[in-house]
Formats: sequence, structure tokens, C-alpha cells
Amino acid sequence: MKLQSFILLGLSLFFFGTSLTAQTTRISSFPDRTSLPHQRKADQMKRMDVFSDGKFRSFLAIEGQVGLISTFSKDLTKSLTPPLALGLSYRLSPTFSVGVQASTSRYAARINYFDRSYTTAVETTSRMLQAHFNAHIPVGARGEVYGGLGLGYRGTDVAAQEGPIDEKTTAESIVRPQNGFLTTAHVGARYSLSPQMGVTGEIGSGLSLMTVGISYRLR
Repeated sequence: MKLQSFILLGLSLFFFGTSLTAQTTRISSFPDRTSLPHQRKADQMKRMDVFSDGKFRSFLAIEGQVGLISTFSKDLTKSLTPPLALGLSYRLSPTFSVGVQASTSRYAARINYFDRSYTTAVETTSRMLQAHFNAHIPVGARGEVYGGLGLGYRGTDVAAQEGPIDEKTTAESIVRPQNGFLTTAHVGARYSLSPQMGVTGEIGSGLSLMTVGISYRLR
């Protein structure tokens, strides 16, 4: 009778221990759900920060910009079409990039001659194609500041109409194209809204003194 009691007690302890071990294993196999949102957010932040990726891969981005202050505003001109720019940027490394950009702007001015009753209405269209080189410095997981130099070619068409101030008709119409190479410089900042899209702001030379824009990472 005592032997049977010991056997039953031993079997009971064995099954109880096996059940407890299996339950502990099942519980430990599930991750802590409270940490999942934080982990996903951390992973997303890391993907937006090209500097934190130890396996950096170069990528191509398309950039569009609109000028807030035209370079020619100092000449008291009226902007007919604000400076617009579209370009491609290739990120060679976390801290360096190269790119090309095409831009255009159209503005008008009126010159009055006080020594005679004549006025000249001038309308100018400028187009520029440039290549540029940038150096980048990270600011947190989403931002960066950058600066660079560029070499471009600008073609300018100037249409002028001259005539008496008191008459509605003009006496003559002339077009004088002005073309040539120029160097540019700029500094700016970029903030990533998502791993692919960011907003930018720049100050510099070229067709605009201050610009804002968006950039989209293609791959």
C-alpha cells in the first residue's frame, strides 16, 4: 500500500513538473508586446537616417524647388514666373553627393528716362543648367545641413520695348540674348518626412537667393 502511494506521488510530481516547464516555455516564446511599437518606431527612424546604416548604399533622388526671392529682385523687377528648378541628386556616401539641375525664371522691369519723355519696358527670361557638389552633416535622425558649389551655363533673353510715355504704341522692339558660364554656391537644410520624402530650404546664388522644395528618394 505504501509502495503504491509513493508511485502515485512520484507520477503526480512528474506530470506537474512537465506541465509547468511547457507553460514556462510557451510564455517565454512570446515577445513583450509593449516594446513592439517602440521597436517599429526606432527601426523607422533608423531607415530615415542614412548615417546610422552601417551598410550604406548609394541612392538617387529627384528634387524640385521654387524660389522665394529672385536674384534679380535687387533691380526692382517684377517677377512674372518665380524661379523654378528640377534636378537629380546622387548620394555617393553618407556625407557627399553630386547632382544636376535645370532652372528657369521670368521677370519684367520698366525704365523711365527723366531727361526725355521715353520709357523702356524690359522682359527677361533666364534659363540655367548646372552641375553641383554637396557636403552633408547629419542633425538627428531626420535632419541634415549641407552646402556646396556649382558650375552652370545661363542663357538669357531680353526683350525691350521703347516708346513715348504718353503714347500707348511703342516705337521699336529689340531682343538681346545674354549667355555665359557662372559659378554658384549654396547652403541648405533637409528634414525627412518619411524614408523617401523630405523638405528642403536653401539660400545661395543662381536664379534665386532663397528657395524651398521637396526631395523624393527613388531607390
